[in-house]
This record gives sequence, C-alpha cells and structure tokens, in this order.
Amino acid sequence: MAVVEIEKGIKLRPGMGIMSTGDGYTLLIPSLELDEISELRGEFIRLTDYNNEYECAEQLTEFLYKRLQYDDSEEPRNKISLKESIRLEKGVCKEMAAVYQILAQGLNLDTRYVRGTYKGSKHAWIKLKIGGQIFYADPTNEKFLPYKKAVKKFNLVEGVNKVMVPGKNKQQFIDQIT
Repeated sequence: MAVVEIEKGIKLRPGMGIMSTGDGYTLLIPSLELDEISELRGEFIRLTDYNNEYECAEQLTEFLYKRLQYDDSEEPRNKISLKESIRLEKGVCKEMAAVYQILAQGLNLDTRYVRGTYKGSKHAWIKLKIGGQIFYADPTNEKFLPYKKAVKKFNLVEGVNKVMVPGKNKQQFIDQIT
C-alpha cells in the first residue's frame, strides 16, 4: 500500500482513504461506503431540512455535534476504526471530522479533512468550499463559519495529511479501515 504526501486542496478519489497520523495513532478515513455511514446519512436527511449547500454543511455540523458524544475517557485511542466509533456514538475530533468528511462527500459537498492545531492544541476539522467561499466546519465544537474568520478566532494552523492508496488487495485496505 503506497502512502503519498498530498498538496493542500487535492481531493480524494474513490477507492482511496486519508491517513492522518500523529502522537501514536493512525486514523484511516474510507472513501468507500460503510453501512453505518449510510444509516447516519439517512438519519441526517430525515431529520434536517436544507435548501442549499451552505445550509446542508451548517446543519451537518450541528447534527454530528448532537449525534456523536465527545469521548473524554482516558482509554488509549490507538487505531480506532470509524465503524467502532460510529457504533459507540462517540469519538474525539479526528473521528468526528472523519465522519463529517465521509457524509459530506456523499452529500456532494466539496470538503477536505484537516489536521492541525486549534488554539494551540492538536485538532481535526473540515474545510469546505461553497459558492467560491471557504468555510470551517468543526463538529467537535459545533462551529461553522468562514475559514479566514476561524483562522483568526481559533488560531488555526493546518498540518499535513497523507493519502493512503489501496494496493492490489482492496480487501486488505477495507479490513484496515473497518
């Protein structure tokens, strides 16, 4: 399985996932469809009423903030699968942003998963492009606002993401992310 460094703004392609590493954990965000993601997307569509991409993105931020509990336990978070995080309905910023990323892509929103720092602490969030404007979506803190404003308000500093490309054995890749 090849791991390649990406430039800011390069979108993931079907069959790829994003690998975010740091401080002893790895999170793989699948571009494929998990049953748990389909169920969450269906619940979001049933419970919300949006008329455009902006409202969809804003309501998705609020939906995930209310739907997924922040996990402040002391348990180690090494190699947590998204499937497990969704099943338990809890996670930390990396899982919440990852779930947002997958749901948003399925709703045809132009998004990018970002790891970096928020008020000086390590954090993960989403960067969206809507109508030529860039927005910050943070389901962990229920924040949705123009990106430049968020950078100033929260002292955001973007880190580096890597893309994990599945090799010839797609099942091996799927097993790693579920």
